[in-house]
Amino acid sequence: QRVADILERIRRRDKKRRKNGQPPSFIATDSDRLTMQSTSFGGNWSRQNMEAVVRSYMGSDAGMPSKAASSQIRFKRNESSDYSDDDSDGYRDILDSLDIYWPSQSFFQSIAQQKSKRRKLDVEEKDTENSYENTDPMRGFYCFHSTQNFNTNDLAIISRMVQYKTSVSHQIPLILSPHIKTVSRLLGDYYENDSRFEHAFSWFILTSACLSRGAQGRIPDMRGFESDADVMGYSNFELGVMFCSKTGAATGSNRLYGFKPKACRCTADASAPGWNGSLVHLPVPYQLRAEAYQADEDDANMCETPYFHELTEGVGAGGHLGLCPLGKEIIAKACKH
Repeated sequence: QRVADILERIRRRDKKRRKNGQPPSFIATDSDRLTMQSTSFGGNWSRQNMEAVVRSYMGSDAGMPSKAASSQIRFKRNESSDYSDDDSDGYRDILDSLDIYWPSQSFFQSIAQQKSKRRKLDVEEKDTENSYENTDPMRGFYCFHSTQNFNTNDLAIISRMVQYKTSVSHQIPLILSPHIKTVSRLLGDYYENDSRFEHAFSWFILTSACLSRGAQGRIPDMRGFESDADVMGYSNFELGVMFCSKTGAATGSNRLYGFKPKACRCTADASAPGWNGSLVHLPVPYQLRAEAYQADEDDANMCETPYFHELTEGVGAGGHLGLCPLGKEIIAKACKH
């Protein structure tokens, strides 16, 4: 809620700057993507609730008709049955700009194998066969998402999931499990192809907020008139640090946050041509613009199984779980018996 308020105040200030003939300070394009990466994925997410959350980050006018945006939308995902593109009246689906980063089952299996090999190679390690913490390779994965939560989320939400993969392939001593939570506005259009960063951010947040309705906000069951249309309810208190890019200043106070500079620019003199300000590298540990779980935009089936810390009793392979390789495997075994 605080972040949404800050961003809205920046937008209102920029509107005044434009009226006065000044360049805006807020960096954004119509093809920007909202990235949400967490270590806990809650349940009961509806399309309407997630749309409200995305607007709180991207602005109340997000999803409005835009010529620039229409050619830049990267994903076309399967929708719930009560939504049709024919009803959009020129408005683009705001969820098409959302990427939800979540590790796969195979990602954690790979980490577990590396941890096992690491212990075997460590000749100085004491015999700890009776220690569950050291003998169980799956212990220490701080991600929580149950099959029950997965099945209660709208298909329009899970179809926005992309695979969490490390941005650096060879971490020492081994690839680490994600233990951070982030939200960012990833710049598109010109910023995708400029000479400064592989990826640039309008803003980037390191936060304590999980991907739950209590932390991100839920639409109240009872709302009043139009003035309450954007009101959200929150159950949690969260903390975070926000890194916000800035432009439009003539004094050198401009700054652009990004990931992986394309060239070394350690001094202001070595900055990108035409840029009067600082270029700040953020060491994001996961790949941006990653591969989607749904390899085919017209097929709801997932090519990988998202990581579940719990196979909820009684859920079985019904619902959305049946779209994953794990669910199909459960169904196949059940059919044999």
